[in-house]
Amino acid sequence: MANPAVDTDFEIGTTSGSKATLASLGVPNPHPVWKDAQSKAKLGNNAARYLGSPQVEWQWGFLTAAQRDTLRTYCTGASADVFITTPTTNASGGISNVAVAYEAQMWWPSPEQPEDPMSGRRLNFVIVFKQLVTS
Repeated sequence: MANPAVDTDFEIGTTSGSKATLASLGVPNPHPVWKDAQSKAKLGNNAARYLGSPQVEWQWGFLTAAQRDTLRTYCTGASADVFITTPTTNASGGISNVAVAYEAQMWWPSPEQPEDPMSGRRLNFVIVFKQLVTS
């Protein structure tokens, strides 16, 4: 990130005009893990081409139950369409890791990694945003 202290690098909403910063929702900023594409194909001339849309994971080492529930309002099922702003690995105007606004599919953590509701918290919480399209 160009500046990890900038809260406007992390926003989420159900429409592009309704995005709120995670900080304003009481959720700490995550560690963003960027992926430029879904896979890479080897071409006939030994070059390579990226295939598929970029994706980003928002990773938290720890979230409280209340913070987790706040994020759940944006994705009540296994996935949901949302609008986000997130840092990327790209540069623009001399700023590296610039934050970009996207329309995305928000994927809730898999049921194969169950949560412990008695603890009041969620460790190693990861939300994946797929099918990123610049909005």
